Amino acid sequence: MQGMMRPPGVQLETNSVQLEVLGMAGVIYKASPTLELRGTIAYDTALLAACTRAFHKCEKKNRGSVSVGYECESDAIWPLIGHLTWYCDFARDLVQECKAPPLNTADTKPNPRLILILHPLPRSLLLRAAECILGLQAFLAVFPINSNMTVDMSRNVLDDVVGFNGLVLREWVAALTRVGELDGLTGFASPDLQNMLVDFTIPDSLMASSNIAQAIISDPSLLLTTPPTPPATPLATVPSPELDIVRKGRLPRVGSFRECTKCGAKTERKEISVNEAGKWASVELSYEGRCACGGLWYVRDRGNGEGVV
Repeated sequence: MQGMMRPPGVQLETNSVQLEVLGMAGVIYKASPTLELRGTIAYDTALLAACTRAFHKCEKKNRGSVSVGYECESDAIWPLIGHLTWYCDFARDLVQECKAPPLNTADTKPNPRLILILHPLPRSLLLRAAECILGLQAFLAVFPINSNMTVDMSRNVLDDVVGFNGLVLREWVAALTRVGELDGLTGFASPDLQNMLVDFTIPDSLMASSNIAQAIISDPSLLLTTPPTPPATPLATVPSPELDIVRKGRLPRVGSFRECTKCGAKTERKEISVNEAGKWASVELSYEGRCACGGLWYVRDRGNGEGVV
């Protein structure tokens, strides 16, 4: 694993092997009651990479002109809403779990999931995804109202997610940038830093920086002071819908789907031609063979046969 660690800028295109190893480690660890937290950290890194890769693949490249921010192809606007909704929920929960505990708390050790913020690889994924979401919001804001129904709907949902999720995204970007400037958390030269994604523990040599990082993400400006109003009718008795691992939306209750033989994640089975145009089609095609964790798909037709793809 140590030999596969590379600078964050080249991870998405040249080091898919490392992400598959992380996904595999996540599944193995999560199967053990004593190592489940390690598995969650490894698996979360693989999911963050998948989310960031979706934004990266859907970005519109303007040849011959200087890019002024994130732009995406029209076919990818609505599919990316599922990914940004997943990301905002994930990042908010991560901040709430990893911020500094109250002063009267006996156990002052940092939450091990703080590794996702300390290590340059997952931190770069967190930062890049947040920047893409803010860029997409600015991109959609320039479209005239009622000019395109998909754009209008996507813009409204995006504004609601960013505005009322609970995490202030611009402050989150600034916090991640500040953490990346701390002593010992830049580059990949430090063996202790590399080992964090090998043994999934925060070494004593980086404890001072981790404490500062905790203080940074504990800034009240990161979270809304008034959380969104909960529904009047409790929804505890309503079963949570299964999440489509590729599209980050609800998995249909009927129809054909693929299930990962390694982690158990599911995605709706759709026939996509290799000649199909559009940026989002390329994202879905990248999952034709394997899940985000690297596992093979097991096809379930819900009554019409099953088999490994």
